[in-house]
Amino acid sequence: MEVHLTLGAVAAIWKDAAAVAAAGVPPVLQVVEVRPWPNSQGCYATMLSDGDYAIFCVLPAGEAFLGPLGSRQDRPPPQGLRGPPLQVHGQDTLGSECWFVLGKLLYFVELLDGFIFVSSVYHRLVLSITYILSSFRYFRVILATQLEVLQTDCVIIGNPKQYRPGHLKDKHKELDVQSVTSSSPLNNGAYSAGQGSKELLTRGMVTAVWEDMAAVLAVGVPLVLQVLTLHPGQNDQECFIVNLSDGTHYMGGLLHHRVTTSAALRRGSVVRLPVFKCRTKLGQKFIFARQLEVLQIDCMLIGNPKQYRSGQLEDKHEELDAQLVTSSSQLNIGPYSSGQCFKELLTRGMVAMLQQPVMQVVRVVRSGLENYEKCQLALSDGVHTQNVLASHLNHLVKEGQLRDGTVVRILDFTCNNVWSPSMILVSQLEVLQTECELIGSPKAYELCCIGKPYGLQIQCGEPYYGSVADYAQPENPPYSGGKGFKWHLTQGAVVAMSEGDFAVKQRLVMQVVHVSLESFAGYSACQVSLSDGIYKVYTLLFPDQIPLVDNGFLRNGTIVGILKTIFVQLEVLQTECELIGSPALYEYGIRHNAFYADSTAYVPALPAQNDFMLEDAASSCGQSSPRYKSTPG
Repeated sequence: MEVHLTLGAVAAIWKDAAAVAAAGVPPVLQVVEVRPWPNSQGCYATMLSDGDYAIFCVLPAGEAFLGPLGSRQDRPPPQGLRGPPLQVHGQDTLGSECWFVLGKLLYFVELLDGFIFVSSVYHRLVLSITYILSSFRYFRVILATQLEVLQTDCVIIGNPKQYRPGHLKDKHKELDVQSVTSSSPLNNGAYSAGQGSKELLTRGMVTAVWEDMAAVLAVGVPLVLQVLTLHPGQNDQECFIVNLSDGTHYMGGLLHHRVTTSAALRRGSVVRLPVFKCRTKLGQKFIFARQLEVLQIDCMLIGNPKQYRSGQLEDKHEELDAQLVTSSSQLNIGPYSSGQCFKELLTRGMVAMLQQPVMQVVRVVRSGLENYEKCQLALSDGVHTQNVLASHLNHLVKEGQLRDGTVVRILDFTCNNVWSPSMILVSQLEVLQTECELIGSPKAYELCCIGKPYGLQIQCGEPYYGSVADYAQPENPPYSGGKGFKWHLTQGAVVAMSEGDFAVKQRLVMQVVHVSLESFAGYSACQVSLSDGIYKVYTLLFPDQIPLVDNGFLRNGTIVGILKTIFVQLEVLQTECELIGSPALYEYGIRHNAFYADSTAYVPALPAQNDFMLEDAASSCGQSSPRYKSTPG
């Protein structure tokens, strides 16, 4: 009888042994090496090959191993093969119940005693149980429980190498269903990696959880991630520290001990988190899961995930576009980059479900007190400016990342209308461009005590995909704010922030038009004036961002993204940038549509994002005939 090895069986067993067993047709492998298991007389170590790759296999034997349907008295093991069950680091790899089941399948020691199980022998692997040693992430063994000898004399086929994840150069081709099914007449099923598994990784979820947890909860997309690492916490005995991946990025997580007691949870497991929270510690965000559902126990690494940091994505507007998020509910049935045949639900663009405004820092005010230095920013949207406070961002001013002209994206903020003039407290922002010329001629915006002229009708808790441009319709294009700059000021950002019309957190990208450091009672604060090209607003940086000013990253013209607005937390996007427009302080209660329509600093809305285009914004304050350019959708 001519025997054919099952091509791709080793990789399939490694990645998804359950799918191989479910196929119902055992793979045919060749023994390329056999030797006694170290420090144990009851086991033999073998290397099984499919012609291309080999995998480590253990044959257990000994007193705990029973015969097929009888007891040890009926079919005692040969002399010299008695020994304890296989142990790893002093612990049995399988419990007593598993050993009893193993004993009911096949009496392996007869093969060993008769010298039939030797190198080059063909075997059909009828049934196997895989186990990953906890100390080695990429080391996997097979505990063979039933074999059938097909051919005893044969030369070694091919040049097999020990399989490790990532060895296959062309995973899609080598592990293709047609390729496996045609590799041997004995095979009626496919052993491609991940076959039979329909577990879905939520692509983009790490970014979404990091950037906007509220949006993730509001959308209700299931959080399905893969466990990369799992180990107990050092100081917290009730929690386990994990790294969770969505296939593209990974972030840290904390799992309560109640959800980690299951043996099904291990490295590589695909899990769903129905109940979780997001915590922040030392600038890092963690997922704290109180409930966990294991969807798949064993799975090779999906994709090539990297640790997520805010601002990693080079083209956020394109990759994290809200339109992609709305279409993410469609299943992507194609193979993933790892070569696995998972049907994955790819949630694209979760980070930018809610576009946050882009503004410019038009002035940074730093206090002159010795013991307490405070920074206050004036942010501009191209028409209006508004004072912004962010004490914890003072280091951004000190480091020079936040300065006059800086364009920022506002990620999180609150507006304090008790102060006069009003003050926006930016708790988180992102610097988009540090150097940028002033956009427009923004003026200070002040709130009227009577009411708001224009309000965005958004139900609380719902994502807002519109634009703050509802305050005014553009008639004139923007100024040029530096060639090659891709960020856009969000028109009407000052009005929307001041009027409280950001029902859900909006991402603000603004420019620093003024930066000043102040000290009060031993504390430092940085005041920055941010501009959106039309208006400017004053804000205080968080203390941990003052170094941006000190190091020159935050200065006049810097483009920043606002992350938080209780106190401003931002990210420097471009340090050097000419002033965009001529932003003025934003005044509350005024019908600002005339400002946007008539002011030469006005920047029209984008068709899709309704932002100001910085690359075409010019410092044409006082010019009679500025050049304009619309932004493509």
